[in-house]
Amino acid sequence: MLLIAIPGFGQILTNGSLEGIPGTRTPDNWISCLASSTVDIQPGTWGVTKPPQHGDTYIDMVCRGSNYTANPATSETCEELAQVLNNPLEAGKCYRVEMYMSIEPTFGTAVGITQFTGPINIQVSGGTSLCSRDEIIVEYDNINHEDWRRYVSYFTPDQDLNAIWLEGRFTGPDLNFGHVLVDNLVIEEVNAPEVHELVLCENESINLNAFLAADAQAFDWSTGASTPEIEINENGTYTVDITLGECVIRETFEVTLQEAPVVELTTDLMICPGEEIILDAFDPAADFLWQDGSTGSTFTATDAGTYSVTLTIDQCVTSHTVTILLDNCEAILEMPNAFTPNGDQKNDLFIPIRISGITSMRTVIYNRWGENIYTTQNLNIEWNGHLPSDEPAPASTYYWRISYTDLFGENHSQKGTVTIMR
Repeated sequence: MLLIAIPGFGQILTNGSLEGIPGTRTPDNWISCLASSTVDIQPGTWGVTKPPQHGDTYIDMVCRGSNYTANPATSETCEELAQVLNNPLEAGKCYRVEMYMSIEPTFGTAVGITQFTGPINIQVSGGTSLCSRDEIIVEYDNINHEDWRRYVSYFTPDQDLNAIWLEGRFTGPDLNFGHVLVDNLVIEEVNAPEVHELVLCENESINLNAFLAADAQAFDWSTGASTPEIEINENGTYTVDITLGECVIRETFEVTLQEAPVVELTTDLMICPGEEIILDAFDPAADFLWQDGSTGSTFTATDAGTYSVTLTIDQCVTSHTVTILLDNCEAILEMPNAFTPNGDQKNDLFIPIRISGITSMRTVIYNRWGENIYTTQNLNIEWNGHLPSDEPAPASTYYWRISYTDLFGENHSQKGTVTIMR
């Protein structure tokens, strides 16, 4: 069994997807602090046609070199955005910042400003107030690929931060031209998952999988392992400390042992035509599933074949298979030669000593003069030694004739004598 744990997140930004009306303007809920130049909402401006990674729009941000003559007031500057957060980033807590970025080779070519096709850096900063840079959260260097790629970092603020600042940065000491496309900025608090209560089935093992394994830099399990996933076969409490950038998150697993369901069924059985065998897989704590989809604790088999049952307790499963073979099913009838109907509860009835493989039977008992004194179709006969008048028959020898049909429909007859001893 594989467990994948999911962390708890809470959205802090408004319009992190950077939605707005395409053109040279800021997205909804964002402002430009420096006001030297406004970002562009894309696609549809400066020759940018790339579909968004998320939502309907995204932004492009440019950096202008020192020789930018179109608007000298904006030379040696990079575009930026800021907003006040819905909830502050609290000192000492763990947060995740994620965005998707790319460049567009055709940027500006439609209007002859191809110098902006170079790469730039992107920096995310936090401030105690809007438009203040009090702490750098992360900087991604040299964005120069054409496909949307995910960038993610984990950080712990040194102080409470109430606002966020997203800006382009020059890639080196030279004031270079360039641009970057940004979509779907997310900043979320990362909380340790709740304690996972798991069931370990007897004689099995389970895998414990640390959350956010793709983003983590290190794993420190209480077992000493350092992999994202461990296999365990004993109950107990397991923890893993997960290093995510500046954060260390502890995840806890409480594993309890569950005994496997018990099935007590004879493996190989014999059956004759017309007979029934009740297969009983009873375990009071289990759920049952037989081969035909029935869910009772017993199954009545009427034919030879293979029968199976699966028992489940929690996630623990035990399966069992029973093979029922066809017996030779020979008809057997063995009768006594005497009985003592004296009311002492011992040998009081004339019944077969052994009977099997018989589906129907007719028994007639005669006295020494050939008179019919008892007739029955009871397979056990059960003559109590009385006459038709219900008077006790005298101690003597009596004659019987039995006609019967076996399991295959063949007819047979048998005769003999029995002595009443009083």
